[in-house]
Amino acid sequence: MLIYRSADGNIKIDVRMGEETVWLTQDQMATLFGKAKSTINEHLKNIFSEGELVADSVIRNFRTTAADGKSYDTNYYNLDVIISVGYRVKSHQGTQFRIWATQVLREYLIKGFALNDERMKSGKSMNYFDELQERIREIRLSERVFYQKVKDIYIRAITDTFGNVPYAVANDGDVSALAGAMSLEEDNVLGIAMGTSEAVGYVDPQGRITGWLNELAFVPVDAAPDAMRDEWSGDIGCGVKYFSQDAVIKLAPRAGIALDESLSPAEKLKVVQKLMAEDDPRAADVYASIGVYLAHTLALYFDLYHFHHVLLLGRVMSGKGGDLILSTCKEVMADEYPEIAARINPTLPDEKFRRVGQSAAAASLPEIVK
Repeated sequence: MLIYRSADGNIKIDVRMGEETVWLTQDQMATLFGKAKSTINEHLKNIFSEGELVADSVIRNFRTTAADGKSYDTNYYNLDVIISVGYRVKSHQGTQFRIWATQVLREYLIKGFALNDERMKSGKSMNYFDELQERIREIRLSERVFYQKVKDIYIRAITDTFGNVPYAVANDGDVSALAGAMSLEEDNVLGIAMGTSEAVGYVDPQGRITGWLNELAFVPVDAAPDAMRDEWSGDIGCGVKYFSQDAVIKLAPRAGIALDESLSPAEKLKVVQKLMAEDDPRAADVYASIGVYLAHTLALYFDLYHFHHVLLLGRVMSGKGGDLILSTCKEVMADEYPEIAARINPTLPDEKFRRVGQSAAAASLPEIVK
């Protein structure tokens, strides 16, 4: 057993194991920690008298040949004892040992594991390699179980609250598109709901809901280096920052509207909506900006989907603000993208459907079995 400082300045301990432990005599521990044998003996008495370790479990008696050629019965102490002495002895080597032990313990507490890379690479711990792999597999399995519980949270919420009622789990963006198709009574519809987030879905020309790949909340729509950064993904320019209540909240201060920070996001949106209902020009600037964003983004979305209809839903689109977003969007598209503007039909449903259209569409999804 060797305590040393490596070239990179870190404290290292090299141990040669025998039967998964190390056996040292009091003389050898005295050499290891740079203290007299009497000091080591005193520490051993305290370790056993305080009940930190049980002597019968950590001491073995071996018959060894001394320098004088005679054989003597000698007590050997295992790794548990060596560690305990290392935490008690006052010497340079003892300090080095505790620095090393603290590093390992700190890594274990913070990361949840501590690994001796050099020992694993050298093959000295091959007996434990399979155990390490098995423990990693168990951790991954527990992750899958946790993920399954999270994935089923809505199903459990429904069944625990309402019992055996019909239900279906669907992407909120696809529900927006379905709501659009139901409202317009046509297919090839892109549905965009601007609420807490941006929910986007697509019903194709054959009337099919096309699935999770249409979730566009985190698709970049602004490549400017100073574009708004999304807190969840860490990316800049994501659609969710431009087509949700967050966009209204971010733009309000720039338009000169001071929002009470103690309010929730939904309450902040209501403040701006109230100003818009009163024809406040500052609120109009906010919604007109979102309309400009939407025009350029629909050109991008059209390149991906070639949709014909766009139905705009969600609380951000309610009231005069939604009307201004739509009119500004159409004006910008006519100026900037005339060919696309001639082929698509951005539209708003009536006020009630803007707010609850997704709920109506979602209610049509479950298959009722009689």
